[in-house]
Amino acid sequence: MKTIRWLLLLGLLVLALGLGAGTSFAQARWAITKFEGEVISRPEEVVGTWQIGEQEVMVDEGTVLIEEKGPAEVGAMVRVIAERKEGTLRAMIIRVLDPNQERHVYIYGVVSEMGEGYLVVNQIRIRLTEQTTIEGELEVGAWVKVEARVQGMELVAVHIAVRSHHTPSVITFRGVVERISEDLWVISGREVAVNEDTVIIGNPQVGDSVLVRARVLSDGSLVALRIVALNVQVLPEEVEFEGIIQRFPPNLIGRWIISGRDVWVTPQTEISGTPQIGLGARVKALRYANGRLVALDIQIEEPAEDVYRGIIRCLPPHGLIGRWIIGEWQVLVLPGTRIEGTPAVGLPAEFKAYPQGLFGVLIAREIKVLEPEEVTPTPLPTVVPRTATPTRLPSITPHPRHTPFPTIVLTRTPRPHSTPTPRHPHFPHPHDDGLLPMRSGR
Repeated sequence: MKTIRWLLLLGLLVLALGLGAGTSFAQARWAITKFEGEVISRPEEVVGTWQIGEQEVMVDEGTVLIEEKGPAEVGAMVRVIAERKEGTLRAMIIRVLDPNQERHVYIYGVVSEMGEGYLVVNQIRIRLTEQTTIEGELEVGAWVKVEARVQGMELVAVHIAVRSHHTPSVITFRGVVERISEDLWVISGREVAVNEDTVIIGNPQVGDSVLVRARVLSDGSLVALRIVALNVQVLPEEVEFEGIIQRFPPNLIGRWIISGRDVWVTPQTEISGTPQIGLGARVKALRYANGRLVALDIQIEEPAEDVYRGIIRCLPPHGLIGRWIIGEWQVLVLPGTRIEGTPAVGLPAEFKAYPQGLFGVLIAREIKVLEPEEVTPTPLPTVVPRTATPTRLPSITPHPRHTPFPTIVLTRTPRPHSTPTPRHPHFPHPHDDGLLPMRSGR
């Protein structure tokens, strides 16, 4: 009976813990957010503030960084699972995504702006197409879940589900100030109450663009927590510079690195010449307020090539792409380098290359492996036989190698017979062949 009572108490305890844990999870799951984006900036060390897409994410020692598909460097696409606490996103998991795989992202938030062919959710601009499916009545202020496809440098909405019953407690949106009064502002048609706790940054006036962070009350009204005046000059600055190409993507669209600068190339960028690592480039780009460079035109300088010749002394350990040593030169062989013949250490080679300048090596355009140089042997002098009269050698009497010993003939001399000694009639002589039988009677 006591055992049954203890089992019942234990079951009630487990049930209580389970309900408590479930309640905590239900309360916490809305604070967990999941999104994908491009790493715009990050500290040199892992710990610190990362800019991923339009979001600022805090990374600490507890963040799990998964880099199976590549390094989490600037320009990489990552998936982030983060928790939002007091308006700050703390990354729990950051996973690098496969750059060759089509990616879909999910965005939860309030529609702060809509226009022809686009909408803005959580300050993220999303393009609408004829293929975009919309579930519910889509309007400014609606709480939505957006499934979008990453296409180049923009997001294209695949499906939008309006979830009006999920009203967040705090929202952020951009708009234009239409009216200002002592306790109420009208921003892009939305009434926002202000009070002594509202923080106003800058000096926004009617007609200015502002960024608003407001609390949503139970009746749906908005109370401004912060209003920030945005820079009226939003046009990017056009800049020009020169540098050495250090990195570019295989399809040319995406992030380039030119003399340490990140330069973003779009389908509208005009590229003159064939890009190769180590070549010089003249860049005309737009520099935005956040420092991002978007290339308008890239002119690639044609290198001055020379012809070199030497003996192949070293080849890459795996394949032919990589660093060679030919003669006294370090030669960088790229996927576009044309190679004739079968290279091997010890064979001569002739190659066209241009100096890289960045690492002090030569970039090979083409390499021709030569046959080993043939060594012509020096002919030996011709020997003309001469006719000679043979000389008769004197007769030589051979001498015996040793003096033979005299032949010794052994002659057996018969021994003289001795006079027989008389024997005892009953005892045999010692020289007799047998013994007389003993008589048994004796």
